Amino acid sequence: MNKFNELKKYLDNMNPIDENVIAAKALLDSIMSETKLYMLYYNGKPLHFTIDSNEGAEFCNDTTVELTDDDYYPIWTTNDVRIAAYVKYVSTEWYNSSIETPVNRYAGKVEIRDSFGSIYNRKPLKFKTYAVIEAELFGDDDGLHRIKNWNNIDWDNQYLSVYQQTTYLDEVKDRLKRRAGKVPIKGMSLGSLYSYRKDLVTAKGELLKAGKPVDKIQKKLDSVNKKIVKSGGR
Repeated sequence: MNKFNELKKYLDNMNPIDENVIAAKALLDSIMSETKLYMLYYNGKPLHFTIDSNEGAEFCNDTTVELTDDDYYPIWTTNDVRIAAYVKYVSTEWYNSSIETPVNRYAGKVEIRDSFGSIYNRKPLKFKTYAVIEAELFGDDDGLHRIKNWNNIDWDNQYLSVYQQTTYLDEVKDRLKRRAGKVPIKGMSLGSLYSYRKDLVTAKGELLKAGKPVDKIQKKLDSVNKKIVKSGGR
């Protein structure tokens, strides 16, 4: 492991936007953490990537990152299968491209494989999935309203952003835990306690409306109120 640490220090001192340095860092991180790397394969071979400077261009990222089947360049990898799924189907415009969201002229024509050879058929989250979850679980019909009434945009087939791909479902789980009163309050800041109390009051109202018992939620709400007072709030 010491040799790997020495190599990591060496790479940290090299050009951070050089594609070979980026690829080497990704591979080294994967080895050191024993995690999988995910790649996109086109015609049975992994895709590579290039980085070109946008110096002098306005309203764009500093560089353009683009996938290529030219094996002269480093192999494109990610340690998150959700990002791989997004890039599999979405080609980002050159001015907004990055390592996580490259230009991909092979979009929809590739398969995801990990560094151990397993193949993944995962697809990215679409806006329609988001809209249904928000409506069914949280009573927010705004997304479904957009799909139904905004005819100038095909919302059904819009993908969530790459950031939302990696965070949204975790956020849903957290919101459901909060609504069920299953979030520990130890160490919460006063602001977080106020926010949590608001969630609990909303959840209590929904349970009362549905004619369901509120004992557990009320117990958690009482604990939060006591913690707020103890922390100097009210």
